Amino acid sequence: MKNLVVKFQEWISLMSFSQFHAFCGMLWDPKIKSFLKWDYWPGVRGYLGQEEVAAAIAASKISWMLKARQLGLSEIAGFYAMFIALTEPKSETIIISKKLQDSKYFLKRRVLYKLHAAYALELEPGKKFPWPSFEDNTDTGKIIFENGSIIEAVSSDNEETRSRTPRLVILDEARSFSNKDAEELWSAILPAIESNEMAQLISISSARFGTWFNEMSKQILAGDLKGINLIFLPDDTHPLRTPAWRSEARKKWPNQALFMQEHPMKPEDCFVSREGAVFPQFNPKPGGRHVEPVTLNWSYRYIIGYDHGRQHPAVLLLCIYDRYENHLYIFDELFCRGKELPEVAYAIREKLAFYSKNHNAPPPQLKIADRACFAQDGRKSVSDVLRDLTGITFKPSIKPDVVDSLDSLSARLSNNLLTIDPRCENTIRQIQELSWKNDPTESKRERPVDIEDDAVDVLRYICAELRGAVPKKEEPPSLLEVLDRKLARKHGRQEFRVGRSSGLGNANDWMKG
Repeated sequence: MKNLVVKFQEWISLMSFSQFHAFCGMLWDPKIKSFLKWDYWPGVRGYLGQEEVAAAIAASKISWMLKARQLGLSEIAGFYAMFIALTEPKSETIIISKKLQDSKYFLKRRVLYKLHAAYALELEPGKKFPWPSFEDNTDTGKIIFENGSIIEAVSSDNEETRSRTPRLVILDEARSFSNKDAEELWSAILPAIESNEMAQLISISSARFGTWFNEMSKQILAGDLKGINLIFLPDDTHPLRTPAWRSEARKKWPNQALFMQEHPMKPEDCFVSREGAVFPQFNPKPGGRHVEPVTLNWSYRYIIGYDHGRQHPAVLLLCIYDRYENHLYIFDELFCRGKELPEVAYAIREKLAFYSKNHNAPPPQLKIADRACFAQDGRKSVSDVLRDLTGITFKPSIKPDVVDSLDSLSARLSNNLLTIDPRCENTIRQIQELSWKNDPTESKRERPVDIEDDAVDVLRYICAELRGAVPKKEEPPSLLEVLDRKLARKHGRQEFRVGRSSGLGNANDWMKG
């Protein structure tokens, strides 16, 4: 019996991974509760198929597998771990997942099931291949083979793993690792892999915004990290994911960016979600695309927006809006930090009176406040107090979806339809600093970091209001109207400059008489 076992192991050790798959590759079918022959899915649209992926990971030092869900890459990686254990005596493979129970699941579902199928083979009639032992410990799970090989499951925060020198490391769903654990694992394991000629590493994951895995994947795609083989399988590798299936499946996802991320058709789809700065296109430099002195022109629509802040400062933004060009100008701001509501009301009244007295500003035509200002709790609401103390009747804001309204504001910045006067330093700072949450443990809902973003909130409310202010099919202005507006702007700029320098006159003087 012992001699037969040795001969059998010598025989399979001569196989390539592809030959090993052809010899004993089986998949468990839960519907019929039986093993079926494992037929690889072919590639689509020029991308690798499962068979080419299997050959690639066997030939690569480091394989970085970026995937859609349920395309069998974890199955292939688990089968490769089994192949290494059987064909290389005393080899060590480590499966690392975010949680120990997940890595144990990988061990049982991706490896033990394959062993069940392979070990159904008989050395000779009535004599089965020796079954390995399985240890289920509190901090690890482990398959121990008769030839001395082991496949072990651990969690990503297992400190002991960092000092090991394994033959194969599999990072399962690396997107779920905390950034701290991922960076420590990579810095500890990479030298061990590179120092061993035979050692390999396989990282498998779908994408998730704000994660170490995403950042690494983007650097690999850009060619900044050398010696790592990026392997991508598109969503339609799965034979059942037809265009009709995608069309129906897409309807079940309220966030289309996340649908593309979970079901990518090309590598770039994995990175359509939000990470880093919310407004990376924003140029805070005076004289640039978005920040330059605003010329007051009261023929434009005069808008003020207010956010009460509570934990943050109360904010008032003063804007003018050119509805024909769909351009919003922020010409001043008021930030009140640590002040009571009556003090805030007084500051608002003083700010508006300044423009009325010195620049002949008309009363604001649109006055928007955060809907929370209108909340009734048995006392006067914030909006009621402001009305009593300032004489301003604010309109409750439309409460738009956070991400949709940020997209609307982002579109304005991208299309150069938002200009901010340099005096609005707090507004400029908040737009520049706002970033997406960078925590892979968060839910799938994309949200910006909860920092002072009150000016951005006011802009969101204004942009949501202005969406309905521009008719979808507005007739273009006549040539005479265009010339009239150009003349109005020219005179407005001249009079405003005179008013600024001398303190006399106003932007509307030329229109009188």
